[in-house]
Amino acid sequence: LDAMITRAVALHNSGLTGKALAEIDTVVAKDPQRARAFRARGEIFRQTGKAEAAFAALNEAIRLEPDANGYESRGNVFNNTRKYDRAIEDYDQAIRLNPDGSRGYFARAVARRRSGDIEGAIADAAERITHSGTAKLVVRPPATRARTMMPMVFCASLPPWPSE
Repeated sequence: LDAMITRAVALHNSGLTGKALAEIDTVVAKDPQRARAFRARGEIFRQTGKAEAAFAALNEAIRLEPDANGYESRGNVFNNTRKYDRAIEDYDQAIRLNPDGSRGYFARAVARRRSGDIEGAIADAAERITHSGTAKLVVRPPATRARTMMPMVFCASLPPWPSE
């Protein structure tokens, strides 16, 4: 069944979302207790902009297996729907469950930045670098940021960006 979930993710990544969801439905029909299937379903719904369906799937995944991946995924849905306080709560839980993982820190840094908590965002970005051993924190001027989909964390201590 795990191979079917992996195949479903590959189908979705290839643009065959309907087939991917059908594959996951088959897994859930065979094993309704498989949290990984609900996490995959939730991620597909999140990536296709179906927040309510994503919440339902991820809530079930967390109920079945409350792990860091489930909380991070649900936090991402909260972040995408601008519910930053709820996103931060889920990222907090993901970090409690997997304190050595770096994704939770980065995700929480993004949510904190979006909520206006610059100091918290900087602290989380530093934790991410500590736990991952690499820096993936990008600072860009506002004009560039507007043209990209990548979430950015801006340091409050940087001098103003020169006019373009």
